Amino acid sequence: MTEARPIVVAEDIHKYYGDLHVLKGVSLTVHPQEIIILMGPSGAGKSTLLQIIGTLERPDAGKLFLFGNDVMAMKQNAIAKLRNQKMGFVFQFHYLLPEFNALENVMLPALIGGENEDVAKERARQLLERLNLGHRIEHYPDQMSGGEQQRVAVARALINNPELLLADEPTGNLDVRQTHLMMDLFQQLCKEEGYSLVIVTHNPEFRKIADRLYTIIDGQILEGYHL
Repeated sequence: MTEARPIVVAEDIHKYYGDLHVLKGVSLTVHPQEIIILMGPSGAGKSTLLQIIGTLERPDAGKLFLFGNDVMAMKQNAIAKLRNQKMGFVFQFHYLLPEFNALENVMLPALIGGENEDVAKERARQLLERLNLGHRIEHYPDQMSGGEQQRVAVARALINNPELLLADEPTGNLDVRQTHLMMDLFQQLCKEEGYSLVIVTHNPEFRKIADRLYTIIDGQILEGYHL
């Protein structure tokens, strides 16, 4: 049986900010339906690596292949299209637009990608119901709890049916109960919907759902090691 093509192949990634060498030859491979957890101290390069994988930052050296595409050889408009169609992002701060209700916030990436409004609306409605937010569809961010807002952000990340979900401290502002609910949700999405997940977190509880755990220390990556 042929092994499935990796979703992400990052090889010898280096990143500088001025004289600061943030990533020092990091390599990482992500396979389909795999949960990768990145841990490590603040400033070690975890979020920078996640942003490079998500094409929000460009490495200064190294190779990056996403879904079989050589990202370093692609034009910016092609990279933007790949990011919109194939990837979803969840951050510590949900970044919901306050003037839009839950349904409208979730629909936005689909509309940006050129999807028909009625199709986008139905998909957004289904996702919100899937995440137990059917009763919040017409509510605005300031009318929802922190956990509800973060679930809306997850629905928004999933609207375009991405193959890869990238999450940066997704439970950083949630209490213990909401954190465990979010962890269960991520694990369920990976198993039932077939997503691959890369999660940056300081929370040791996430080790429980990891297929592979990496710790980044001083810009270098160590597999299986944790502080």
